[in-house]
Amino acid sequence: MTLSGGLKLSIRTVHVIFITCSVLLSAFFAFWAYSVGQLPMCVAAAIVALGLAVYGAIFIQKTKGLVPHAILAFCLAMGTPAEACSVCYSAVDHPLTRGLNMGIFSLLIILLFIFTAFIKFFLDIRKRERDLLTHK
Repeated sequence: MTLSGGLKLSIRTVHVIFITCSVLLSAFFAFWAYSVGQLPMCVAAAIVALGLAVYGAIFIQKTKGLVPHAILAFCLAMGTPAEACSVCYSAVDHPLTRGLNMGIFSLLIILLFIFTAFIKFFLDIRKRERDLLTHK
């Protein structure tokens, strides 16, 4: 996946980002626990933060050249081409297409009720405001 700035986002990059966020969250939690006087919780969170930092460093070292090759090997091992479903082929009478259409219809009905309640809420507010202004 390529982001708008040209940065390539791989599984490895996402994993490193999550590890970094976890380390920062654990360190923040350790600081908070220390500030409220919970020393056992502070020590536990600091140990978790340290363990995650060590794990992150080991992960980065181990996967420097591994991830692109592993992804390529996985894609080649799959071996079967992707095929479109019956909805993409416009099979009108297929059960999958009928089920998809019923799901869309159900969601539209739910949205109709939500929007109706939303409009009624604002109409009630307007009515209450008019009642308050006429009683003054």
